[in-house]
Amino acid sequence: MKSDSNKHKTRRIISMLHHGYLEFLADKQNSIIVTQKIFNRNI
Repeated sequence: MKSDSNKHKTRRIISMLHHGYLEFLADKQNSIIVTQKIFNRNI
C-alpha cells in the first residue's frame, strides 16, 4: 500500500511539473512573439 501511494504521489508531481513546463514554454513563445511584433513595428 505504502509504495503504491508513493508511486501515485511521484506521478502527480511529475504531471504537475510537466504542466508547469508546458505553461513556461507557452509563456516563452508568447514573449518571443510580442518581442517580434515590437521589433517589426520599430523597423
